[in-house]
Order: sequence, then structure tokens, then C-alpha cells
Amino acid sequence: MRGHVRKYELKDGTKRWAAVVYQGKRVASTGKLQDSYRWIRGFPTQKAAQSQLTKVLKSVGDGTYTEPSKQTVAEFLGRWLKTVQANLAPRTFERYKQLVEVNIIPKLGAILLTQLQPVQIAEFYTWAGTAGKQRTNSGLNIRTVLHIHRLLRQALQQAVLWQLRPTNPADLVDAPRPPEIEMKPVEEDRAGLLILLSEGTRLFLPILTALCTGMRRGEILGIRWSDLDFENSRVTVNQSVSETRKDGVFFKSPKRKKSRRTITLPAILIAAIREQQKNQQEFKNMFGPDYKDFDLVMPNPDGTPWAPDRFSRIYKDFVKTRGAGDIRFHDLRHTHASELLRRGTPLKTVSERLGHANATITLNTYAHVMTGDDEKASDLVGDFLEKQLTKQRKKEKK
Repeated sequence: MRGHVRKYELKDGTKRWAAVVYQGKRVASTGKLQDSYRWIRGFPTQKAAQSQLTKVLKSVGDGTYTEPSKQTVAEFLGRWLKTVQANLAPRTFERYKQLVEVNIIPKLGAILLTQLQPVQIAEFYTWAGTAGKQRTNSGLNIRTVLHIHRLLRQALQQAVLWQLRPTNPADLVDAPRPPEIEMKPVEEDRAGLLILLSEGTRLFLPILTALCTGMRRGEILGIRWSDLDFENSRVTVNQSVSETRKDGVFFKSPKRKKSRRTITLPAILIAAIREQQKNQQEFKNMFGPDYKDFDLVMPNPDGTPWAPDRFSRIYKDFVKTRGAGDIRFHDLRHTHASELLRRGTPLKTVSERLGHANATITLNTYAHVMTGDDEKASDLVGDFLEKQLTKQRKKEKK
């Protein structure tokens, strides 16, 4: 491929330069072959046009050149969403779609995919963080902006793989840095108070289960009687309850092997589950043929799954009205892990109970809880060496 630069004039008399790239022979409307050129216009100087021409010719030489397309960012993201839907959980896909349609497209959608520049993305992030909420004209949460960045970067990387763009402009934009969410395990006395306050309510068993097992909200609400092994005091995580606006409440199986796990249960939880079994039978008798039996341990009174979002609202109102403070339900999972680690439970065991993909995730999350381990290690080594030194001194005296 070859090319040259050429000066041209706008209607107002302004002089501009263009990089003209020869694209070979093309079939004209007359049916005859003729030379085809691509004009890249708008450069204020001959030097700028020549620089662009050099870049285009180089990209042809190293295989990174892509033909210009009139496809917009909005059109591309719509196609991309369709291709990733099958590999995403319904709730995750719903979130992706919302970020694309509500946040990204209104600002970047009209730009041609091939012309999207890093500076436009950077300016978009700044706008999103200061005025991204359409209803209130206030800024989006910085963590939401980070999610937008990750999604856009992932989508544009696919555009590179599909050879729709030579490079990913999001790679050249700094990711927003949200403050780390403080992990807040519940103190022992507050955990005990929370259990006491919830006794006699529907929240008692989910709260106790979270503290005793470290299971996630959806996993707890998805426990079936068939998942329980009373003889060995165990529960196997085979499903969780999820929810989206489109599909409503539904069950889903764990995608990762580590999430599908078996957890040993303490006697206090086994006793509470046994009591739940008696209470549930009363509801079955009350509803009769109208009882929807999904085999769930913690369903609604009529047997249907407890919607996760509704559960969270009920829990939030409960801790607020009962004076339990700002204890999030997810904090109970942190409490379970933190207390086990403080008491010397091996990291691998804690990681397996939580269903983490690997122990590194557990270590990174709870490293601060394990700071005392270094002091214990120091004391152990010191004690060991002192004993050996004492033993050697006794041998020398003999």
C-alpha cells in the first residue's frame, strides 16, 4: 500500500491537509476497475498529515491495520452484548445491559467505533463521576464508574480481536480508583445480640446460618432439605436463589467448583434447622394444596423462594428498628471467616468453607485479621531456639 499527502480548501477558504491512502483497484459503478483512495482529512499542517500517513502505512505493514467502518459505539456494544449473554449469569447480564444503555451509549454511543479516542473516554469518566446520574444530575458512585471502565475495556478488547479496531483506547485511560470497602466483622457481643434479637422471627435461621457457615445470601436462601446430611451434620451448596428484573426470582447452580462445596454445621445450627422443620410443617398444613413445595429450608410461608432483594430490605429494616446498628448481612460472612482465623483455623479450611476460588483471595481479604500470627510465629521460633540452647549448655557442663 502506498499514499501521499494533499492540500485542500474548505468552503470558508481555510486550508487543510489530508493523508491519501491508495487502496488498490475497486470495481466502479460502471463495472470497470479503477483506483481507490481513502482520504483522511482535517490536518492543519502538511507535517501532521504526513505523520498520520506514516502510521497508517506502518499499521498495514505490521498487520494491525483495520478498514474504516461506519459502525458506531452504540451499534458495536449492542452486538457485543448479544455475544456475551450466553456466558453471563442473568443478573450480571442485566447489569451489563444497564451500564451500556443507561450510562455509556447516551454519551459515547454516537461516536464511530474507529474514531473513539482515549481522551473521550477519560472525559466521559469525569462527567460520569460528577453528573452521571440523570435524575439528580449528581455523580455516579466511583465504584460504578470503575464497573463502566471494566466493561468498556472488555468490549473494546473484543473489537480489537474482531479486527474492528487496531487498538483498545480504554487501555490508555486510568481506571477510576474507588476507596476500598471496609470489611466489618461483627464483634462477639454484637453477634450474640443479633441472634438474640432475631429469635422468634423469620430472620433468625438465615442470620444464624450466615454466622455459622459463612455462606452467601443467595446460597442460604437456596438451601434445600435434600442438601442437608443430618447424620454427619453437613450441608452441600448445590444452588442459590437469584433475581433479575426480567426473570424475577430463580435458582442457579454454582458455576465454579469451589462454590459447590460441603460445609460442616455446628450443633446450635442443626438444632435450629430441626426446629424450622417443625414450623414449616405447620405452614404446609395451613396452606394445604396451595403450598408451593420447592424443598427449601428457608422459603416464604407458602413455600416459594424468598426473593433476595426483599430479604435484604427486611433485614435492613430489622437491624435498624431493633437498634442493632449498621450490621450488613454480608458482614456476618466476614465475621465467620475472621473468627475462625483468629482462633487458628488453617487458611485453606476457611477458604473452602467460604467457597473462594483459591486461598489467595481469602488471604488478601483477611490478611489484617492474621497479623497476630506473625507474633505467634516469632514466639514459637524464640521458644524453640531457647530450648535448644539450654539443652546444648547442659551437655557442655557434663
